[in-house]
Amino acid sequence: MASFCWTRLDYRLVHGQVCVAWIPQLSIKRVIIISDTLGKNAFMAKVHQMAVPGGVKCDTYTLDTAMEEWNKDQFGDGRVMVLFQEPDTAKRAWDAGYRFDALQIGTMPSANGKKLISNQCYVGEADAANFQYLIDNGVRVFCQLTPPDAEGDTQALLKKAGF
Repeated sequence: MASFCWTRLDYRLVHGQVCVAWIPQLSIKRVIIISDTLGKNAFMAKVHQMAVPGGVKCDTYTLDTAMEEWNKDQFGDGRVMVLFQEPDTAKRAWDAGYRFDALQIGTMPSANGKKLISNQCYVGEADAANFQYLIDNGVRVFCQLTPPDAEGDTQALLKKAGF
């Protein structure tokens, strides 16, 4: 069982804020990306492996493979960061049995029908429903780009945006 497991949703997955700020701040030794699309793309998995800082392992799994790993030993030893690209995958992981106390939201891109709820966080109806589902199941869902940024209460931000 991982001694520490941080769960983050960020459309960019492994990028500057994760590599330069979050991984060192949280002393992360392994990053696990859960994405059905990227989990089947060996090239992109290799790109993410090369992007993490030295001494940090990066695995990219489909949801099914991630759940096999979770059920086997709850992602092994050490300090782990789990990254999702989309709220739907986080909800489906929850439904499949991956348990997390909190979900930190980084960047979610702008698109038609999405509303800005926090700095660089655009949410549509389906996203809002997925976040509310996790909140209703006891997950603390909050927006925070970098460690010095204040945490934004997603439920309050969704309400303010009219969701």
